[in-house]
Amino acid sequence: MAITGLVGVRAAEIGKNGFQNPFHVGDAMTSNITITMAEGSLYANNRRKEHKQRFDSGSIELGVDDLIDTVQAKLFGHATKKITVGAKTVTVNVSNETDLCPNIGLGFYQTVVRNDVDKYRVIILLKTQFAEPTDNAQTADNNITMSGRTTTGTIMSDDNGDWKYDVTVDTEEEAEAVLDAVLGKIV
Repeated sequence: MAITGLVGVRAAEIGKNGFQNPFHVGDAMTSNITITMAEGSLYANNRRKEHKQRFDSGSIELGVDDLIDTVQAKLFGHATKKITVGAKTVTVNVSNETDLCPNIGLGFYQTVVRNDVDKYRVIILLKTQFAEPTDNAQTADNNITMSGRTTTGTIMSDDNGDWKYDVTVDTEEEAEAVLDAVLGKIV
């Protein structure tokens, strides 16, 4: 399998009855998932006799083209506040030291090639908590440099011990339908 692209990053709040209020996070640029396994071995008679491992946690570094204000409020637990600037009222995100980043469900799909056939691999992380992104910028010069926003999240298992859904489907429509079925349809 060859991964050829990344599309459709969306998230949803985790409610008492499952996922709710799905939203578009941003247009996908990068996704790097790293998983940490808890491991243990039993040694006897000078050799490893038993070995066990299980999912402990993971992290995702997610790069998108932009994290608009409303998305930042949802991902990072910010409050919003209206302020008057001249004759205009604007809504600002208020970052507070007591903000708690909420747990969310996160999904996207990769475009992949298997045996010269295009497919779509859907990945849904069932419980993820993002941290405030790093803000990097540089002054303009004679070259145009563009970048997006990157944030890192911690991947955890849900109350059932599940942490990821992963399926490969034949069409983009099916990939979107899987995301809709699990995280909810964005309206």
